[in-house]
Amino acid sequence: MRTRNKIIKEVIQCAETNGWHVDAEKHQDKNIVIFEFSQFTPAGQDFFFFATMQGRSLESLVSDMEELIRKPIYGWTVTDTAKMAHLTE
Repeated sequence: MRTRNKIIKEVIQCAETNGWHVDAEKHQDKNIVIFEFSQFTPAGQDFFFFATMQGRSLESLVSDMEELIRKPIYGWTVTDTAKMAHLTE
């Protein structure tokens, strides 16, 4: 079984390989990790979003990210949001 620290390192490595900067903040009392993913848009603007992992469940992190993609951000359409927040595996 992978430890939570190993999963966090793998998430960060995968995201950084795909051009994202990632910070992870552990909340031991709630058994969660909040990730902040950020990068510059092609227009040079900061773009970032937060996603939460429950315990050691990578599936919960992916589910949270998918939920963010479905919701419009600051008046953008879902398609615009998905284009900006797309993470490759």
